Amino acid sequence: MSWHWAEVLVEVEHSAESFPFSPNDFLPQGKKPRISRDQITHHAAQIAATQHRQSVLLVLILKGDARLLHFDRNGAAVSEPFDYVSNPEIIGEFFYRAFCSPEPTAKACRGHDPTAKLAAIEDAKFFRALHERYGQSSTVAKALKRAASEGWPIYQLDVYGMWSEDGVAPLNHASPRNMSTHRCLVGRPEYASSSMVGRGTKCFVVWDLELRQPLLIKDTWRPDSVDIRTEAENYMTLWDIPLQDMFIPTLLATGDVLSLPNATTLHYETTDTARCSESMTTGPHPSVMDLRQRTVTQDLVKDTRLASRIHHRLGLAEICSPLQDFVGPYELLVAVYTAIQAHQYAYERCRLLHQDISVGNILLYERPNAPAGSSRIGLLSDWDLAKTREQIEKSKGSPHLISGTWQFMSAVLQYMYDKPHELSDDLESFLHVLNWSALKYFPHSLS
Repeated sequence: MSWHWAEVLVEVEHSAESFPFSPNDFLPQGKKPRISRDQITHHAAQIAATQHRQSVLLVLILKGDARLLHFDRNGAAVSEPFDYVSNPEIIGEFFYRAFCSPEPTAKACRGHDPTAKLAAIEDAKFFRALHERYGQSSTVAKALKRAASEGWPIYQLDVYGMWSEDGVAPLNHASPRNMSTHRCLVGRPEYASSSMVGRGTKCFVVWDLELRQPLLIKDTWRPDSVDIRTEAENYMTLWDIPLQDMFIPTLLATGDVLSLPNATTLHYETTDTARCSESMTTGPHPSVMDLRQRTVTQDLVKDTRLASRIHHRLGLAEICSPLQDFVGPYELLVAVYTAIQAHQYAYERCRLLHQDISVGNILLYERPNAPAGSSRIGLLSDWDLAKTREQIEKSKGSPHLISGTWQFMSAVLQYMYDKPHELSDDLESFLHVLNWSALKYFPHSLS
């Protein structure tokens, strides 16, 4: 089936043995029920990865009984079973609200993101031809061509937030707090998380219709906690003390995704305090906090241990290639070396520790004015798990979650779960990146 156009999933099971849930034992641990739960979660994740969604709805049917499911980035809420034959009004009202309400309310009820809409035909044609403006072998041309892959619909994404005024200067803590909306054309994501639960990160190479240039939009669901620094906050800290060669992506935009189409009439006083300095045209001074797209599973299941997640977007200037695209050992070494320089700058000058060094977080960047034939450099990206040295020191002796990518995590962190993340752990991770890349891509005695 085409996941691009799926709306509400309906799954029919013919045997109680393979039904994902049970009236007596809510989550039966038999092999068949577990496979069924994996299957419906995979289907929901497929929709979330290929569409612009806040949530995914699903109907499960077993003979005369049905359950309604609501998936978002915090998990799934499952209704009690009901007899849809004897009580057809329940499922009737469910589908009526989902499909018969006025648009765009109906699409929002089905879990769609109201800031995304199908692009006009002329805009879609324009986007699909954009790669022809650039050299065929350039990173930007290849990325734009992938974004316009056949079969993937082109959307207009309204990206609201704090934007660089000229599309060149990076945002930092001294930047004006002017909020605006940029219309961006997007297609196939360059990267999409396969997990339904968590940050659900997706990265899009987009064309900004206001700046008239390509950008990378990182779309993610950040934890709703004042104790966790946002990735944008970390990027702004890094760009507070700029150097000539920082080897860190350039932050051009940041903002939480709002639910209302007229959200652009709101203005933040700062990026961290969600208050309005102007009223909306439709009512009295609503809080931006009430408009931000949030997960609702934690409220539906009434679980106070689950913190909500907030839909968030970043705009980055550089269009890069993954580290695995390196050409020869020299380019691999240059990329890792420049990423280490970025790490050193962040730790010594900005007092930030990255905490997630991995192959996926070192990107190859083709400098626009570099001499012909020169190697690409490495940029150290994905600063969402970074902490200040003060935060790390404060966390010593208290319970905390290990951060990082398992394959590249230091041996001592994997062995001692209660150990705070330290500089030595990140440096060891760089070594694991080199070893992993060499063993996977170069011939050796174990090939």
